[in-house]
Amino acid sequence: MGLRRACSKKRRYSLWLSVTILSRSDGNHYICSTATHPLCFIFSKQNMLRTTRREIERAYRMHLAAYKTPASSSGKLLLLCYAVECGLKAVIMQLNNVQCSTELAEELQIGHDIREGLKRTHAPGSLTIRLTITQHGQSPQESVHPKQLHEAFRYTIPINWEAEVTAELEQIVEWLRERIG
Repeated sequence: MGLRRACSKKRRYSLWLSVTILSRSDGNHYICSTATHPLCFIFSKQNMLRTTRREIERAYRMHLAAYKTPASSSGKLLLLCYAVECGLKAVIMQLNNVQCSTELAEELQIGHDIREGLKRTHAPGSLTIRLTITQHGQSPQESVHPKQLHEAFRYTIPINWEAEVTAELEQIVEWLRERIG
């Protein structure tokens, strides 16, 4: 994860490699020093935009509806993946009685990790999402962890067991329907 510096007026937000962290000011920002800048304020990570549970539930329904349209497209799998992610996030927010994503504790954030989302929502053990591998025309092939599925679908990278992964995502959607509609 690259660190961005916000202390130089000329090169604001350029990447820098050699950083000494002097102190942590909060969960997202650090006070640091480098050879050229004795005191800098930097951002260590990027957060998800603030969203309400209602917005995440609406995104879940919208992505799911778009996935179910009759048109054939490789983008449909990306929409299914995003629908599952949004649905899991909505259930996590519901379980933790929060209305806004910024209220959710960092350890409950799942990013794109569907497997982690299933754990955090206490989904039945029968719901799973498998690890798969790419199916490029040339070697080497790479493992695709469930948190990377959105990348494979976004870039239309062929994967092994695509039909099975799709069926697993659809099973998760059926369970989510029971939870949030």
